[in-house]
Amino acid sequence: MKRHAIATLSPDRRRLLTSLLALPWLGAAGCASAQLRPIEQVVSSTTLLAQLSKRFPYTQKVAGDLVTLELRNPKLRMLPDVNRIGTAVALQLSLPLVGAAIPGTLSVDWRPRYEAADKTVRMADVLVRSVQLDGVPPEYAKWLDRNAPRLVSNLLGDQVIYTLTDRDTAALAAFGWQLGAFQVVPQGLKVRLDPLKR
Repeated sequence: MKRHAIATLSPDRRRLLTSLLALPWLGAAGCASAQLRPIEQVVSSTTLLAQLSKRFPYTQKVAGDLVTLELRNPKLRMLPDVNRIGTAVALQLSLPLVGAAIPGTLSVDWRPRYEAADKTVRMADVLVRSVQLDGVPPEYAKWLDRNAPRLVSNLLGDQVIYTLTDRDTAALAAFGWQLGAFQVVPQGLKVRLDPLKR
């Protein structure tokens, strides 16, 4: 596709370029598209946290109605050496049968993955690093020690962090780009844009 200077674009094309430049994750991608080679943009950890926080508080009943887990107040830590993101959340475990609400903390890490089928960025390969609960009734302690990591992995695995709109992807495609690989860096998440293969 032939590239034109912004000033010579039609009004519709200028609006499309403007929408691309306004994408919160992709910043000035449109300005560099004429290079026809991959370009990169860093999404700050603050922006990532803002997007992830929209998914919380997160509540789920497990083991029938025996246990309710509530996760809230996520905090992020970049782990560039292993290309993963650490996440700590406040946890409350409710046991209706004994009328108990047990507070605690949860620490996991995961890698970001883009799912092209539904245009979502997700938490993939979630690993539970620690689950700490205060004052667990003895009759539940062994069951929780055995099952809590699996329950948490199931709850957070494939959790959506961000969904690209049709407008986002259309703007990218119109200028010859598609979302590429992610790399965790100390400042946040480096997103690569690859030229579309035509």
